Amino acid sequence: MEPASPGAGRCEPRPVAGATLIINDASGMRKATVVTDDNGSWQVSLAEGSYTVEPQPREGMMGTAPPIDFTVDDHQPAELLVVEYDTGIR
Repeated sequence: MEPASPGAGRCEPRPVAGATLIINDASGMRKATVVTDDNGSWQVSLAEGSYTVEPQPREGMMGTAPPIDFTVDDHQPAELLVVEYDTGIR
């Protein structure tokens, strides 16, 4: 496989280990802080309500991922959230 060249489009996403994510409720109160594992995965248990994931700057990344609003509803399946950092790989 040839390396990507400038303007060739985006590279495939890759997991980002060690990224810190802060989860705040609708009033802005911090409810949890998690760090992604070696596979870039994370998990947290929260009560029903509205929340925002606020990704924190990660050394070695080109930028910080944007915040993500989500809702926890005990009557719905758990939601999969994808936090995308710019790895700088092109």
